[in-house]
Amino acid sequence: MPSVQCCKVWLTPTTGLHIADEERIISANSLGALYQFVNKRTANRSSIDVVRDDSGSLLTNSVDTANAFNKYFSSVGVVDCAKLS
Repeated sequence: MPSVQCCKVWLTPTTGLHIADEERIISANSLGALYQFVNKRTANRSSIDVVRDDSGSLLTNSVDTANAFNKYFSSVGVVDCAKLS
């Protein structure tokens, strides 16, 4: 199964759960529930301690760590067809 199809198989039910969760918040008509929902998604509850780069050096700076992850994920990613469905 091509990777795009695999993503759709996983993404479709997940999207439905997110929509149902958001609709529950809206129908509750509660400002507190809305704040709790937003804070749960915007709070940075954990961080990545140390990452090693290609040469084995330890990266402790957030920018260097982000760049290392970006470099890795861009090397293993697939080209998107840029089609939204």
